[in-house]
Formats: sequence, C-alpha cells, structure tokens
Amino acid sequence: MKTFNFKVMKNKLFLMMLALCGVFMLSSCSDDDDDNDVAASKVPQAYVEALAAKFPEAANVEWENKGAYLVADFTKDFRDYEVWFDSSAKWSMTNIDCGKDLFFIPGEVSKAFAESEYGTWTIDDIESYERANDSFYVIEVEKVGNSDTDIYYRPDGELIKAVVSDNAEITPVTVL
Repeated sequence: MKTFNFKVMKNKLFLMMLALCGVFMLSSCSDDDDDNDVAASKVPQAYVEALAAKFPEAANVEWENKGAYLVADFTKDFRDYEVWFDSSAKWSMTNIDCGKDLFFIPGEVSKAFAESEYGTWTIDDIESYERANDSFYVIEVEKVGNSDTDIYYRPDGELIKAVVSDNAEITPVTVL
C-alpha cells in the first residue's frame, strides 16, 4: 500500500501555481492592436489588388482596421510601411517609418532640420507621409527639460509647423 507524500504534493502544487502565474502574466502582455487585425483571408480582393498596384513588391503583409480605413503593414528596405485604403479600396495615404536616420529623407529636409533651433535635439523618430495632394515629413525630437516636439516639413525643406507632441496618429484626413 502506497502512502500519501505531502511533500511531493506540496511541490507539485507549487509548480502548478507558478505555471498558472506565468500564463496570466504573459497573457496580460498582449498587443492591444490585435483586436483590429484582419486575417489575410478576410481582406477583400479589391484591397489586395489596390496594394499590388501601388506596391507590387509588398510581401508578408499584415492588415488591420484603423477607423474607416483598411491598412496594409509591411517592411521594405528596412523601413516599415503603412498603406491606407478607404472603404472603396482607394489608396488614401502611405506612411513610412524612417527610424532615426536622416539618410532616408530628402537632403533639403535634413538641412532645414540641422539648421533649425531643434538641430541639436535628439531625434526620436522620422516619419514620411504621402497623400493624394500632399507629402510631408515629421521629425519627432526630444531634449531634456523640454517637451517632446514634432517638426513638420515639406519635401523641399519648408517648415510647416513645430508642435508639442501629442502622440496622436496622423491619418489621411489629419489637417496640418
């Protein structure tokens, strides 16, 4: 007859509780954007064709809903692309995350930034935006003791505006 070993049972219970805690901790770290993801198989063919027409080289595309838009996400040339389409699958905007590298933006914009009052600030991120009738760059900068700032430039280096960063997403209908 086998005897009941409380020490073994206690160790097993401890390991099970530890495993459960790990599962709960990992599930709480999920990406909030997952609710907006759209499976590739659920994307209407018109959107797939519109993306292929605009970016035939797009690969490993992930789709998500952002308000009234369906957005294709992919990486090309070490930069992240977001291509926005309206409800009729018409291209509305392309947003390219250029990282922190001035190399990826026009020389006129780099020069204008370097010569501005923000030229010595730390670059946090650079974004490129193209819309049907508008193109611009946003350089996000930071400096100790100052508010993070977004500096908007036209491709020719013309300063559009410099504003305290509010981290709001720029959409196809965002007014500059």
